[in-house]
Amino acid sequence: MLHFRQWFSCQNMEKWCVLLNPIRLAASMMADWGMPLNRAHGELLTYRNRHKDGIGFLIGNGPSVRIEDLNQITGCPTFCCNRFYLAYPMMKFRPDYLISGDKQMIADFGREMLQKADCPVWFCSFKNPNLDGNYSWVRSFGRRKFRFRDNLCDHIEPGGATLVAAVQIGYWMGIRRFFLYGVDHSFTFQNAPKTNNVYQSAKGDGNHFIKNYRSGKPWCPPTKEDIEKGFRGSDAFLRSRGGWIKNATRGGELEVLQRVSFEEALEASR
Repeated sequence: MLHFRQWFSCQNMEKWCVLLNPIRLAASMMADWGMPLNRAHGELLTYRNRHKDGIGFLIGNGPSVRIEDLNQITGCPTFCCNRFYLAYPMMKFRPDYLISGDKQMIADFGREMLQKADCPVWFCSFKNPNLDGNYSWVRSFGRRKFRFRDNLCDHIEPGGATLVAAVQIGYWMGIRRFFLYGVDHSFTFQNAPKTNNVYQSAKGDGNHFIKNYRSGKPWCPPTKEDIEKGFRGSDAFLRSRGGWIKNATRGGELEVLQRVSFEEALEASR
């Protein structure tokens, strides 16, 4: 008889996935029929096709972001991420949704997000963070090869970036066309004091248009290759269904998506 821990070892994870797949399949089918399996799924279903046929703006926090650009975005669903609200005093723009798929950001600032976002908050993580306040939670876990997920009642794949998770949430809401803005895809950092926690292995700031974005706390350095796979895979999935993601960032280093000017994106979204 196998020891209890052996059943949960990496070697047996594939067996567990086989056992769990029927449960996930049932959740997906019930969601397709508008019959949630639990309260969390019921909440997710209230968002389904809410913005059907709209154009979404995915807003990053890179140094290239211009306040005057954000203040011009109106009339379309907007998704921002993590501590974007720190910039509220500088602008009149307010996003429709704030998303966080960063485990360390949720641990460090999840409560703050719920207090200050001033819009619906979504957390994407393997486990529900169980924070006090109103938010939507989507289970998130991935594989080595990114696969776009179209049913939030099953799970989504992180794709290396919170905004890749946001695309999958937006798709659930009925959006098939997205403009990306403020994703510079360039990161500078120093190694944090020695730790076994990869989510706390970097330190430093300056990667955002918002000062003191990390408040001096250690963080997990992004993997550019994973981010590119996530955006490329999302774009391919959307294009197979008549949609797309186009990059309207001013400059930056993300070249796996079709480029358009911010002015073109602004005009198309109105």
